[in-house]
Amino acid sequence: MPAVALISRVAAHKPYLERGVRQKEVRQIQTPFGKSNPIHIFQHGRIEFAVMSRHGEDHYSVAAPFVEEKANIWALKVLGTEKIVSFDAVGSLREDISPGELLILDDLIDLRGESYSLFEGKGLGFIRLNPLFCPEGRQVAWQHLSDSPFKTHLGGIYACTRGPRLDTRAEATAYTAMGANVVGQALSPEIFVAKELELCYTSVVYPAYWAESVRERPWMGGVAFEGLLDPAEADQMGLVEKGLPTFFMEWLVDLVEAPRSCPCKDTMLRYKKRGDISADWKLWIK
Repeated sequence: MPAVALISRVAAHKPYLERGVRQKEVRQIQTPFGKSNPIHIFQHGRIEFAVMSRHGEDHYSVAAPFVEEKANIWALKVLGTEKIVSFDAVGSLREDISPGELLILDDLIDLRGESYSLFEGKGLGFIRLNPLFCPEGRQVAWQHLSDSPFKTHLGGIYACTRGPRLDTRAEATAYTAMGANVVGQALSPEIFVAKELELCYTSVVYPAYWAESVRERPWMGGVAFEGLLDPAEADQMGLVEKGLPTFFMEWLVDLVEAPRSCPCKDTMLRYKKRGDISADWKLWIK
């Protein structure tokens, strides 16, 4: 039973196969919200962990607005997952957060403007979201990344847009004025569904490009982000992507052993005490 799951971008399971980590099985689970993405379950010592790719098993085949987040998070809960770690490539909105660096998030601005709740048309899901990201998970991430080869920022705000397009110059300027440090498309509604299912959720992001208005970059056709990332920055960002699977493996024991004294496990307690839902979460959706 994988108590910890990693959700990352594309082909997230492959680095673990390449490292010789034993893959026990691959599951794709039918849920009340459709079929989940494939879930790769690995065994590392005494610990099982799950790995899921958001956007495709081999290449970027599903853009963020079309990912089935409800099915994915529900499926991880079915497998026994209690804690989720998320890796995501983002655009930097700040001069002092560069490609090749890491950011442990502590908050999010949801700009997707759509319904995200598991409880469509019901009176459930009206829950407090501070702290949004798991305090225990953030502490474990910082404990391991604070002395990593890559500069790591503790704390930051993610502006989550719908996409799949990149943001206009005026939009990026507005997100910065709102207090965001980075912009991306992946975390909403994923994290909100995880909160409704009382899961711990920790996010580490890394800039893969400069958002518009941060640095003046001429438009270039046929290259990644049309010129918002230069070759040297791309190389540094690639090093971070290669390092993240190793970092996750190093965190595993501490993640599993963290006691869950955080609020994450009790986000729906008010509704349980009121009798609106049972202690058995599988009965919440009928």
